[in-house]
Amino acid sequence: MTDTARSSLDHQTHAVLADALGRTGGQDAAHVVREKARARALERAREAAETAARKAAEPVVPAEHAARAVLLAQRQMARAELLGPWAEHDCAARQDRAELDRTPGWRRGRCAGLRETIARHQAGFNECFSDLARLNGEIATLTGQVEADARRREDDDRRRALQEARRPRTDREAGYLAPAKSEQ
Repeated sequence: MTDTARSSLDHQTHAVLADALGRTGGQDAAHVVREKARARALERAREAAETAARKAAEPVVPAEHAARAVLLAQRQMARAELLGPWAEHDCAARQDRAELDRTPGWRRGRCAGLRETIARHQAGFNECFSDLARLNGEIATLTGQVEADARRREDDDRRRALQEARRPRTDREAGYLAPAKSEQ
């Protein structure tokens, strides 16, 4: 072989080897990138499964149950707000009655004013009392419903836990055996 032919052959060999190395390096890089992407996807899937498991473990409160609990809290707050004015009317009426009892009968103007004030406090007391009675009835009903809702959810949770405990974890526990492979 001549030197030019040998040089041309060396050049072609180098070109083929460089091309092969370039492809192999590219394939290696592609494998590395693919492995990293697969690892990230597995990590995301694991995180999603953990999140789903946490959410599944949290008690699920139906909207109807939550609405009743909110309504109960609102009624209890309204009752607490009414207790103050109710007690104030009651206290003021008692004080005015005591003063009326101490006031001499010849002070007709003062007695009339006290009777009017007592009547006003008694009307406020009666209004608060009727609202309190209505709220107490609603609170009693809602409390029973909320407690029944909570018992129902607890029963459902227990039932679910029992079913989960009874569920087979492996194919063998489920009574499933893979068909035997025939050797030929």
